[in-house]
Amino acid sequence: MKKTYILASVLCLAAHAGFAQEVKTDKIVKMNGETVAAKVTSVTERDVSFVYPGEETVNVIGANQVKEIDFASGRVQTLTKRVEIHNEEDWGKVTVTTVPGDVQGLVSKGDVVAAAIPMTAFSSQEALNERATEKLKRKAAKMGAHIILLTSDQNSILAGKTVKKGVAYGYQ
Repeated sequence: MKKTYILASVLCLAAHAGFAQEVKTDKIVKMNGETVAAKVTSVTERDVSFVYPGEETVNVIGANQVKEIDFASGRVQTLTKRVEIHNEEDWGKVTVTTVPGDVQGLVSKGDVVAAAIPMTAFSSQEALNERATEKLKRKAAKMGAHIILLTSDQNSILAGKTVKKGVAYGYQ
């Protein structure tokens, strides 16, 4: 009888300890400072897939939104370095893209438009493109944006100008 009581007590304690164990999760640190506790299922250069504890649905966020992943094993994987834009002088850090997925999850800062006209009769189309792009980046930097989704890129030989339009995006 005493052996049965001891055995039952040991089994109850073991079962309680098994249920009381905390489920370890990975920690996804987003570029905006938010942290997501979940199980990371895959990481590609474009996406991070994960599952929340107690759920089966796979969620996907853009890799550009993720600063790092702190895995439950202790390994840390850095995905994206945060681009800091403080003022117009940081315009060289601003990137231009035509891929909508590159701005997924970022915050729109507003529309940007820039035009460049030939300075001389010998101005090349490449020089016009470069000047229009720099103007676009400077406007985005003033807004605190680090990336521009280009929505229109028009080169008009007849009008003699280049016009670029886009939407500026930032982390917050």
